[in-house]
Amino acid sequence: MAQSFLRTVVFLLLGVVFSLMACSNAQLSADTPAKGGVPGPVAAGWSRHSDPTGFSVDTPSGWTVTTDRQFGRITIAGRQGEQLTIWPIFVRDRQLDRNGAGAVLQQLARKINASLPWGKPEISANMARVIARNAQRNGVTLLSWRISPSGTAIYVYGIEAAPNVYRASVDTFTGILGSFRIQGVATDVGSTAKSASPQTYSFVRWTDPRENAFSINVPQGWNTVGGLYRLSATDVRPSLQLLSPDHQIWVFVNDASIGIFMQPSQMLMRSGFREGSMYPLPDGSKIAVRRYLPGQQFAQEYVESVMRRRCGDLRVLSSSSRPDLVSAYRAELISEGVPGGNPQVTAGDVSFTCSVRDKSSTPATPMRGYVAAGTVSLSVGQSPLWFAQRIYGYFAPAERQAEADAVCQQAAKSFQLNPQWRMKQREISAATVQQDNQRSQQIRSRAMAAIAQDQRQTSEMISSSYAYRQKTLNETSRREENVILGTVDVVDPNSGKQYKIAYNSDYHWMSDRGYIAGTQTATSPGEGWHQMIDLP
Repeated sequence: MAQSFLRTVVFLLLGVVFSLMACSNAQLSADTPAKGGVPGPVAAGWSRHSDPTGFSVDTPSGWTVTTDRQFGRITIAGRQGEQLTIWPIFVRDRQLDRNGAGAVLQQLARKINASLPWGKPEISANMARVIARNAQRNGVTLLSWRISPSGTAIYVYGIEAAPNVYRASVDTFTGILGSFRIQGVATDVGSTAKSASPQTYSFVRWTDPRENAFSINVPQGWNTVGGLYRLSATDVRPSLQLLSPDHQIWVFVNDASIGIFMQPSQMLMRSGFREGSMYPLPDGSKIAVRRYLPGQQFAQEYVESVMRRRCGDLRVLSSSSRPDLVSAYRAELISEGVPGGNPQVTAGDVSFTCSVRDKSSTPATPMRGYVAAGTVSLSVGQSPLWFAQRIYGYFAPAERQAEADAVCQQAAKSFQLNPQWRMKQREISAATVQQDNQRSQQIRSRAMAAIAQDQRQTSEMISSSYAYRQKTLNETSRREENVILGTVDVVDPNSGKQYKIAYNSDYHWMSDRGYIAGTQTATSPGEGWHQMIDLP
């Protein structure tokens, strides 16, 4: 009677723990990221384990935390043989109901400990439990689930220990489970988030390799593409693109494909140069005639034109002005000695969502993005000039938005022109000697080719990474679905056709008439049967 009462208490405590976690953490699903609540202080004699796979948990001194990276199962072991299991799971494209919950729970309980005699599932609302006890160990496994349009989010909790330890450990079990926090996002069956915390990055100073024109902070180990692109003596464009090691996060600071614009004027119109035309400069290069765009509008247009080429289903979430950036950009212009009196400076930003799909028919990857831009208008001559003082942003999987934002902000804030290069460039700009037009055009052509090549290389790396990522996710989903449903994928070597069958045999066979059978040994069921291939 006492043991039954204690098991009930543990069940109720775990139910409270899950309810608290459900309030502090967003649901685990493919389209709703899981977010960690703010961890409380660590209790005396306990320590906090922050795992790189995306969670934190507090444990008493001497306890160990291990993670099965293949299946996302977390095991916490005590000094007296106590064991807790936390298993966040997402099953794609399947809606779990009360009838299926019990069967799934029994499968998972046996995966946690096959030696315990798990009892009949008890189901209440969207929670289920099974209890086991023998002379050596007592245990309980809980399952809670939530249905979404894209599948079912599942949390599994298991605790077990020797009977006397089990009875004395209720407070410890509750404290551990209550401290558990998801710090990233689980988007696949059984997988916890694998995104690194932005604070873990080690930033290094990167210097323009072409002319030593600028330097910037970049995460160590990231792919860095760009530098200063010189299109003419006066048309110079610093630009940088950063790619995470897995090529899934793209961060950029400035865009070398965007140059200086000339605002339309009566003088230009009388000369036949209307908006959209190209006005020739003395050195042989040309400048686009285009009306001035405030920073916020420029950022939104950049998202609609450039980002839409990278992903589909683009939707703008917000668009706002950034007066804080205006003051910073104005100070930069003054320090650089930009001509034109009092320049007009505006700034704004845009955040958006979209999706990336590879060439196969696999589900699209949800993405999040951000672009900030400042634009400057200079009253020089009868036709004012304008340009983007700074444009920066990122493009990343939805669950890694915080990571991308941290890298982007650090890079943008750390961008700095080399004072020696800037002085040299002023001398070049002040010189009135006209370059040979043919040589100038060659310089411009080479620079534009370099810009296009760098952008193409970056795009190809990003595209290949998402194709590989989707393939990996699909394979992980297949394997984890088999774990949940107790099935195995087999292939008929004669036809190449794939089947999903119950996992209750070690060897699988198909008859000449198309029947499938399983055996525990490698002996054929009889004449007319051939062995099928089990997929890993």
